[in-house]
Amino acid sequence: MAVYGKFLYFGGEGSQPVGADAFADAVNSPDAWEPVADVVEVDGGLLVHIDLPGVDRESLEVTVDGTHLVVRGVRRRACPGGCRRYIRMEITRGAFGKVIPLPEPVMASECTARLGDGVLEVFAPFGKKPAYAVAAVRIIKSEE
Repeated sequence: MAVYGKFLYFGGEGSQPVGADAFADAVNSPDAWEPVADVVEVDGGLLVHIDLPGVDRESLEVTVDGTHLVVRGVRRRACPGGCRRYIRMEITRGAFGKVIPLPEPVMASECTARLGDGVLEVFAPFGKKPAYAVAAVRIIKSEE
């Protein structure tokens, strides 16, 4: 789970930053799925929408390092107590991850995220140069 408001490095606290490739094994494992995303430029930064229906805030981690946005988490089963049997199962469940290269440097510590109606919205304000530290982004519910 992300530690909010604290700077982290991909290699762990105090290590040298290694970029988004450090998450390659976890994000691109054979069992992981990748959500779809839109990245648009708006006044002052980038707005990212990631389609995550059925994913709760506690199962989600968002980090930004100035040049990459990394989202990972878990979408759990529809009936966590156990289902009698599945008749049809088309929705991908389990671990997911997505690394989004950002077209311009952003201020990692100033990013905001909101989860509502099955969509994660991340606003990343433009920065003058890439940050070397990774900032965990606090995710709030839409109504907060």
